[in-house]
Amino acid sequence: MSIATCFKIVICILMSTPYESYALGDGEHSELNSLQHKNVSRPTDASKGIKREMLGATDDFNSFYETVAANNNPITQVEKLDQQKLTKSPLLNQGWNYYSFSTKVGGAAFREELLSLESWKERYDEYLKSPTEKLILENKISQLSPIEKYEYLIGTTEYTLTQEEWKKGVDLYNRFQKVPSWAGACHGTAPAILNSKEPNKDITVTSADGKRVVHFSLRDLKVLISYIWAHNPAPFAMLGQRCNYPMSTETYDQVSSCFDTNPGSFHLAMTNLVGKDNQAIILDTSPGKEVWNRPVLQYEYQYINPITKRPTQKLSSAQVDIKKFTNDPYKHKRSKKAVTVVGIWMKVKLLSDIPLEEESPKEPLLRDIEFVYDLEIDRLGHIVGGEWQTKQFPDFAWINKAGTQPLTIYDRIWRRSYSNSHVQSQIPQALNQVALQSHARGAMSYYFLEYLTLLAQ
Repeated sequence: MSIATCFKIVICILMSTPYESYALGDGEHSELNSLQHKNVSRPTDASKGIKREMLGATDDFNSFYETVAANNNPITQVEKLDQQKLTKSPLLNQGWNYYSFSTKVGGAAFREELLSLESWKERYDEYLKSPTEKLILENKISQLSPIEKYEYLIGTTEYTLTQEEWKKGVDLYNRFQKVPSWAGACHGTAPAILNSKEPNKDITVTSADGKRVVHFSLRDLKVLISYIWAHNPAPFAMLGQRCNYPMSTETYDQVSSCFDTNPGSFHLAMTNLVGKDNQAIILDTSPGKEVWNRPVLQYEYQYINPITKRPTQKLSSAQVDIKKFTNDPYKHKRSKKAVTVVGIWMKVKLLSDIPLEEESPKEPLLRDIEFVYDLEIDRLGHIVGGEWQTKQFPDFAWINKAGTQPLTIYDRIWRRSYSNSHVQSQIPQALNQVALQSHARGAMSYYFLEYLTLLAQ
C-alpha cells in the first residue's frame, strides 16, 4: 500500500500530548512477547473503502522530518540506506530509567503503604479514610504521595492536583467497574526521560516561608517529572494516528486511524532519525486501543525475500520484481509507483519502565520488540509504501520538538528572569509564587520541578 493511501501525518504544536492521560499506559503488554507471523489482512468492500477515503489523509514524511530533524536531508532510497550501513543504529545514550505509576495505583498520588493492596478500589478507599489533610495534621509527611508532597511544599491548602489524580481512576471505575492496568502516564514518562535532566539522589527541601520541610526520594522526583510532561502541553510532531478501537472489533477494520503508521514511513523514520541523526523517537507499540509509549534507543534489521520468506543480509537477494510476486496477498493494495518489494525483519530496543516497588538499576532497562513488514520501492529506488506482515506493529510514532519544555503560562513569564546558576535547599519566594499561580490554574510549575531536580544532582 502506498504511504499516501494509508497514513496521516499529524503535526501537533502547542497542544496536549498524545493523548488524555487516563487513556494511556505503563507496564507490561502481554501481546508484545507473542509475535505472530501471519498476514494482517483487512476487508476491502466498497463501503469500507469509502470510509477509508473519508478518514484518511496524505503521505508527507518530509513534513514530519522537517518538523523534528536538525537537518532536512532525509535518505529515502533503500539501497542508499544499505550502503551507508543504516541497517543497524548505535545504542543511543539518551534517556534514563523511569518508574511506571499507573492510574491503578493512584497515578502520581500513589502512597507507598498502599502499593501492596490488590485493587484500585481498595487503594482509593484507604485514601478517602486518610486524605492529605489528615496525614498532615498527624505529621505523617513521609507517608504522602509524590504529588501530595509537592502541594504541601508550595503551601497550598487545596490539594486539587492530588484529587484530580484519583478522579482519573474514579472515572474509569465508574465506566468499566475496574481501572485497567495499562492506563497511566507513559505519554509523560517517554518524553520526560528524553528531554529532562535525570535526578540522581534524594533531597530534603525547606518551603519558601521556612515552615515546612519535605523529603523527596529519587523515585518521587522521577514520577513528578513524568507527571509534568504528561499534563503540561509541549510541542510535538506525530507520525500516524491513534487507534481508539480494540483489534477484535469490526470498527477496527473500518477506521483509517487503525491502519497505523505505514511501514514505509516507519522505516524512514527509524533509519533517518534514530540511525542517521542519532535521535530517539517514541513508539506506541500497540496497534489497538491500548497505548504503550516507549522511547526507541536502537534498531537493527535484516532482509527477507518476500517470495521464499528466507532471511538474508543482502538487499539484492530480498528485492523482488513486483510482477513476479504472483502470490502477493496485498497485490490489490500496492502503490502504483512500486516496481519491487523488499521484506524486512526489524528488532527494536525500547527503554522500559521499572515497577514502583523496585530500585532503579544503574544501567538502562531495555527490552526488545520485533516487527516484520515489507517495503514498496519505485523505479528510482525510493521507499513509497509497504505492508505489515504480523499482528505486532506500531500504532504511531512521535517526538517533541528539540528544546521544548512543558511550561505553564507563569513559567513563561518567570523565564524572563529565571536563573538556576545557584540553588539551595530553601525554595526562592518568587519561584514558589510561580508554583502557586500555576497550581491555581490546575498545573504544576516546570521550573519549580527543575529546581528540585538541580538540587538532586
